[in-house]
Amino acid sequence: MNRCWVLLLAWASVSWAAEVGLQRFLETGELAGWSATGREHSAMLLGQGQRALAAGDTAAARIPFEQLTRAGGGPWTAAAWGELAQMALQAERFDEASRCLEQVRRQAPQAAGWTRLRQAELLYFQGQFAPAISQLEQLAQQSPADLSANDALSLLSLIESNQDQGEQLQVLARAQLRLRQGRAADAEWAELETGGKLQDLSLLLQARWQANRDPAAALGLYQRLGAQFPKSLYAAAALLEEAALLEAGGQQAAALAQYEAVLTRFPDDARLPEVRLRIQRLRREGGSQ
Repeated sequence: MNRCWVLLLAWASVSWAAEVGLQRFLETGELAGWSATGREHSAMLLGQGQRALAAGDTAAARIPFEQLTRAGGGPWTAAAWGELAQMALQAERFDEASRCLEQVRRQAPQAAGWTRLRQAELLYFQGQFAPAISQLEQLAQQSPADLSANDALSLLSLIESNQDQGEQLQVLARAQLRLRQGRAADAEWAELETGGKLQDLSLLLQARWQANRDPAAALGLYQRLGAQFPKSLYAAAALLEEAALLEAGGQQAAALAQYEAVLTRFPDDARLPEVRLRIQRLRREGGSQ
C-alpha cells in the first residue's frame, strides 16, 4: 500500500509544548515522590509562563519557564523545556529549539519518540530532507508502537513522495512552518499556486488552516480542490472534511450529499465504514425532523 494514502498530516499541530511531559507523569503516577508544595509551586510557574505567552509577552513568559528548567526535573520541567522549544521555533532559532527538545527527552524519557519526531520536523522545516528521513525511519523502525510512529510515517511519506519536486517541497515546508508558528503563509501558498504536483496538497492544508477561522473560506478551498483535482490523492479527504464542516455548521442535507459522494467516488477508501455510520445517523436525524 502506498503510504501517500495514509497522509493525514496530523503531526502538524499548532504547538509542541502542551503535549510534553506533564500528562504522562500524571497518568503513570510518577509524581508519587513529589511534595504537595513542590507540585503547587511548579504548576504555578508553568501557568504563569503560559498565561504570559497567551498574552503575547514572550519576555515575561521566559522568566518562569527558565526558573522551572533550573528546578531539577519532573513533568513541569519537561513542559517548560517544551514551551521554550516552541518559543525558539517561533523565532526560527532552530538550533536552540533542538537543544530544548533534547532537554525534554532527558526530563521525560517516555517522550523519546515524540522528541525524535519533533527533531525531524525541525530538519524538514529547514529543507534538510535527507536527515529528516533518517530520523523518521529510525523512529518508525525502532519504536513502531510509539504514539508518534504514525505521525512519523505520515511525514516520511510526504517527503519521500515529493522529493522530486525540489524547490516546491521546500516552499511547502516553509508554509507548514508558518502554520506551526500560528502565522499566515500567503506568500508560500501563492508560490505553490503556480502549478506542480503539490498544488492539490497546498489547497487541502489551506482549507484545514481556515476551518476554525473562516469556515466559508475553508469550504471554498475544499470545493476548489475537488473541482480542479478530482483524481487527487487528497480528493477523498477534501470531501470528507468538507462534509464534516457542513455538518458542524448545521447543513445536514449538504453534508449527507457529500458523504454519499465519497461512497460513490471512492469505493475502496479505508474510511468508508465510518462514512456509512455518519450517513445512517444523518438519515435517521433527517427522518425524525
